[in-house]
Amino acid sequence: GVLDLSDTLLRSTQERIALQVSAYLEPAARATLLAHSMLGRGGATSRASQARVFAASILAETPQIENVLFADAEGNFMLVTRSLDGPSNAIDTKRILLSAGKRSVEWTTRDASGTVISRREDPKDGYDARTRSWFVGARAINEVFWSDVYVFFSEQAPGITAAVHGPDADPDVVGVDIRLDAISRFLGGLSIGRTGRAYIATRDGRMVAGPDPAHILTKQDGTLAPARVDA
Repeated sequence: GVLDLSDTLLRSTQERIALQVSAYLEPAARATLLAHSMLGRGGATSRASQARVFAASILAETPQIENVLFADAEGNFMLVTRSLDGPSNAIDTKRILLSAGKRSVEWTTRDASGTVISRREDPKDGYDARTRSWFVGARAINEVFWSDVYVFFSEQAPGITAAVHGPDADPDVVGVDIRLDAISRFLGGLSIGRTGRAYIATRDGRMVAGPDPAHILTKQDGTLAPARVDA
């Protein structure tokens, strides 16, 4: 009887934690689907202005999302994120454009009204979204793709990305980043008995997030990689 009661308690606790985690992560998945349904193709190029405004609204309403990403098969890319150095509610935009064999990388800071505050070019930036796991993974499946933990290029901070591709034969991809420290703070705040702790792991045993980020990533070949679950 005691064992049956314990099993029931554990199952109900797991279901409750799963619902809480889903409620935390689900807005990211919805944001990617909504962005693509509203914008279609051209989020990094011809419809970049609309994409930026839409991304700014996502960032304002969904604090767990760190960046909103738009990329196409030609290598054009746009990242929209909250500005760390600008005034309150300012937005930073990174755009990579390829045209006639030329590549440009520009960061732009805008205030809450959309007025440009500053611009700067970054010719040393070699980022190519087409080589990233979130872009490749999203184009390989017909649903929202969740990446493993990896280190974001611009922030050099670990996190995960939810991404989805459009309906075209050679589709664009829209993604949103969630930093690992944000997920870890959320998991650390969950109440699980006196000493319980919640972790997120893939079915094959790779750690995605936990209350202590130091336990999630390990050094492999000089780079950060997800740790494995021992039990």
